[in-house]
Amino acid sequence: MNLFNIYIIPIFTYICEGYTLWLYCSGLFERRYNFIKRLLIYIIFYTIPILFIGLRMFSLNCILFFVMTMLIICTAYKVTPGKSMLHALLATFIMCITELIVMVAVPDYGQNVLGYIDSFKVQVMIYYISKLLYLIFMYIASYILSKKEHPGTTSTLKVFAPVGICAISVFIINSFCILCVNISLSTKYITLILISATVLLCLNVLAINMYNYIEKQYIQNEKLNLQLQNESLSIEYYKQLAEMDEKQKIMIHDIKNHLLSIKELNKEHNYNEIDKYISTLLYSEEFSKPVMVSDNEILNAIAYRFQKKCSDKNITFITDIRSKTVSFISPDDCTSLFCNLLDNAYEAACKTDDGHITLKICSDTSDKLTIMVNVVNSCNGNPFDSHGKLKTSKKDTISHGYGLKSIERVVNKYNGFIDMYYDENDSTFHTLISFSDRM
Repeated sequence: MNLFNIYIIPIFTYICEGYTLWLYCSGLFERRYNFIKRLLIYIIFYTIPILFIGLRMFSLNCILFFVMTMLIICTAYKVTPGKSMLHALLATFIMCITELIVMVAVPDYGQNVLGYIDSFKVQVMIYYISKLLYLIFMYIASYILSKKEHPGTTSTLKVFAPVGICAISVFIINSFCILCVNISLSTKYITLILISATVLLCLNVLAINMYNYIEKQYIQNEKLNLQLQNESLSIEYYKQLAEMDEKQKIMIHDIKNHLLSIKELNKEHNYNEIDKYISTLLYSEEFSKPVMVSDNEILNAIAYRFQKKCSDKNITFITDIRSKTVSFISPDDCTSLFCNLLDNAYEAACKTDDGHITLKICSDTSDKLTIMVNVVNSCNGNPFDSHGKLKTSKKDTISHGYGLKSIERVVNKYNGFIDMYYDENDSTFHTLISFSDRM
C-alpha cells in the first residue's frame, strides 16, 4: 500500500495533469513539433517532480509545477518565454485553488490532511476530485482566452458539455469519498468503489476527446462547405464571362451585316428605324460589360449572382466598392459576410413595390485605416419587434437568425462593429459595419 501511496497514485495524477495541460495548450498555442516530440517533452519534464514525491512539501511542489509548466509551454509550442510564464502562473494558481476547494468539499480533510494521505481509498478519490476540478477550471480558462485571441470563432455552448460532465463526475466521486469516510466498508466494496471512480475518470477523458473530435469535424465540414460555395460562385461567374465573351465574338463577326443594314435604312431616310436599330445593338447583352465591381474575385462572383437575381425581380442593385477594401477578409469569411448581408437585403427588397439594394464599401474619410461597409435596402415596414429584435417571416423559424449570427461572427473575428436601423422617412433598412482594427 505504501508503494501505491508514495509513487503510483502521484504518477497517475501527473498523467492527469499532463493531459489537462495538453488540452489547454492545444486550444491556444501553435505547435512547435509533431505529436511524438511533444509527448517526449511532456514525459521528460514530468519526471522531474517524481524525484521529489517523498518530500511532501506543498511550497516545493508549487514551484516545481510552475517551472515545469513554463518549460513545457515554451519548449513544445511557439510561445515567448514571457507568455509561457504568464500561462504557467495561471495554471499554478488554478492548481492551488482546486486544492483549496478539495479541502472544503471533502469532509474533515482540512483538519486531518495527514490522516487522509495515509488512507489509500480516500487519497485516491481526493486525487481524482482534485484533478477533475483542475481539468474543469483549465478548460474554462482555455475557452475564455481563445475567445479573446480569436473572437467569434468559438461558440459559448462549447464549454458547457465537457464542464457539465466533469462537474457531475466530481459530485459522484465526492459522494464515494463521503461513504468511505463515514461508513466502514469491506475490502470488496472499497475495491468496487475505487474501480468505479477510476472508470468514471477515464470516461471523462474519453468524453472530452470525443467531444473535441466531433467539434473539429464539424468545423472542417463547415469550412469545406464554404469552400465549395466559393468554388461554385467562381465557376458560375467565369462561366457567364465565357458565354458573354462568345456572344461578343459573334457580334463582332456580324458587325459588317449590321452596318450594311443601317446603310440601307439611311438610303431610305428611315432615321427612326436607324435610331431603334442602334439602340437595340447598344443595349444588347453582347455589348454589356462584364461584372467587375471589385478587385476581389469572390465578391465579384457574389455581386454577379445577386445582380442576376435582382434583375429577374426588377430590383435596382447598385454597388460602389473601392479598391483593396476587402483584401483583409479571407474568402470563406467574405462569402459568409456578403452572401448573408445581400440575402437579407434581397428578401426584404422583394416584398416592396420599388425594390432597391445599395452595397457600398469604402475607407472612412476621417480615418483611412477604417473600412466601412454599408448595405441599404428598401423595406416594407419596421423589421424590429417591441424588444428590438429582428422579426422573421420565414416558415422555418428554427433556423431564423443563423444568417445574422454568421454576419456577427465575421464582424467579431475582424474586430469590427455592426449597427442596424430602420429609416421610416424613406422606408429603408440600413446595415453599417466598420472594421477599424484589422489583423
